[in-house]
Amino acid sequence: MQTLLETFVAEAQKILPIGSQWVSPETETPYCTYQYSAEELNQNREITVTLDVWDRNTSPVRIEGLVTDLRDSLDRNVLVNGDHWVMTTLQSQRAIPEDEPETKRIQMVFMLKYYKDTTG
Repeated sequence: MQTLLETFVAEAQKILPIGSQWVSPETETPYCTYQYSAEELNQNREITVTLDVWDRNTSPVRIEGLVTDLRDSLDRNVLVNGDHWVMTTLQSQRAIPEDEPETKRIQMVFMLKYYKDTTG
C-alpha cells in the first residue's frame, strides 16, 4: 500500500511528470519536483509539501495552465488510501525568477493533514 505522500504525488503525476530531484539542463519539461521534511509531521498530523513546476518556454501560458490544473486537482481535496485519508490545502503560490529567461518556475506549497478512519 502506498503512503499518503505517495498518494498525493500520484495525484499530481496525473497532470505532469513529478520527481524528487532538481531539474537539470537535460530534464525534459514541463516537469515538477517536490520537497518535504519527515520532521515536519507534527502532533497535528500535518506536513508541508512544496511543489516546484518547471517549464522551458518563452511563453508562460503552458506553465500557468499546468499550475491551474494542479490547483484544481489538489487544493481543498481529500485523498483516500485504505483507512487513511489526507486533506490537501494550497497555502501559497509564487513565481520563482530564474537566470535563463525561457526557464519558468512556479512554486506551490501545500499543507497535508492526515486522518485515520476510526469508525471501522
